[in-house]
Amino acid sequence: GELEKCVAGMIRRTANLTLRGQGVASLHPAVGLCASLSRLTVTGTSLEGLPGEIGLCSTLRHINLSGNQLGSVPPPLCSLPAVDFLDLSANRISGLPLALTSLTNLRGLDVSSNRISSVPSPLLARLSLLESLCLRDNLLLSVLDEPLLLGGGGGGGAAPLALLRTLDISRNHGLGLPASVGRLTSLGRIVASHNALSSLFTPP
Repeated sequence: GELEKCVAGMIRRTANLTLRGQGVASLHPAVGLCASLSRLTVTGTSLEGLPGEIGLCSTLRHINLSGNQLGSVPPPLCSLPAVDFLDLSANRISGLPLALTSLTNLRGLDVSSNRISSVPSPLLARLSLLESLCLRDNLLLSVLDEPLLLGGGGGGGAAPLALLRTLDISRNHGLGLPASVGRLTSLGRIVASHNALSSLFTPP
């Protein structure tokens, strides 16, 4: 279609690419030619995945794929270590792969309004630069378990989530937090509304 031809003809200096609307069903593989791409926004579309060529966009830092039809985290995203902000909110994602640990510069992650029932502790432990984590409106029963928070950095590394400043766990399934969340000394804001909790902190 005309949209695909437009994307295919984009010059290598393109830094920002924005696509919106239900008429967008896929991203053309030619996006891999955008060697200077730093910001990708594809929202409110029928997009269900990404072409592998997106992994060639090594300068990508900000990715917004909110409000699409993604059933899982697209694997090509996990080969973009420069990304520091990733928004996958309002999709149909049911889980987060450990391969996301390759996003070693990630500072902001928004996976709100999905179908996620658990978040792997090893994933959170290795996202050492994460400052903002939004898990709002999912199917979570627990997050930030005691072994993660009490485990330290291991091998002399930084403590898990040492830089986390904002955590949103609102609108989940009675989700609470272990008292050891107090070890996250940078954490200044916790949003936990609409969780049917009698206490924010779960028993040890």
